[in-house]
Amino acid sequence: MTKKLLTFVMLISASLFLNAQCGPSYSGASSSGSSSGGEIPNFTGMSFTTSAACGGILTSITSTVLGSPNPNATVSVRLYEGDGLGGNVIGELTGVPANGSAVYDFSALMITMDPSTIYTYIIEKENTSDSIFANFVFDPIHPGGTAYWGGVPSSIAITFSVSIDNSTLSVADVDTGETKLRVYPNPAANSIQLTALQKAENYTIFDISGKKVLQGIVNVNEPIYIQQLTKGMYFIQLEKRALKFVKK
Repeated sequence: MTKKLLTFVMLISASLFLNAQCGPSYSGASSSGSSSGGEIPNFTGMSFTTSAACGGILTSITSTVLGSPNPNATVSVRLYEGDGLGGNVIGELTGVPANGSAVYDFSALMITMDPSTIYTYIIEKENTSDSIFANFVFDPIHPGGTAYWGGVPSSIAITFSVSIDNSTLSVADVDTGETKLRVYPNPAANSIQLTALQKAENYTIFDISGKKVLQGIVNVNEPIYIQQLTKGMYFIQLEKRALKFVKK
């Protein structure tokens, strides 16, 4: 890797720690509700809706589902598309300790969350004989989501929050002095285009570690196909400019 490229990757990587965060949350009982605690069944969780201004890479889900007499008890945490367990599973954590932190770190999975979209997180005991306990709320009022208790809708709501890095949802751009060069769409599934490109240019795409994964020549109004890339953050370097994008 050249010194120039290394500097570029370091600067972009450093900016990741300054990303803006967003995400839905539910903090508990209304004036008509009351809190309690007890053992949870398998397939317990909540659905939630992202706001129109919030989308990007899922970083974590925090839940009050926590605690077991068995110090070795573990759970799986799955994220589904849609409201309930009927949608596709788009991410899963396994072997999560049921004693300790209730923050489930999804950041390594690079899951893209879309704005104004419903998702469901579900917690399952990995050993059904384990007793897992939680604080929950007898309160059916939960804007934008549904509580799932044993896999079916319930009025028992669980306090939770979802953290989403929404800096990657915005279009990455470079001001060329006349127009702004942008990657579109971003995130992208199959192809990207460079808007406001003035002429054909050589390009190289690097992953987050700085490894070269694609290169070629891109012409004006021509797509760059990225369907062979895995999900995650990438950098595209042109002759004098560099931009970042997300493969979803």
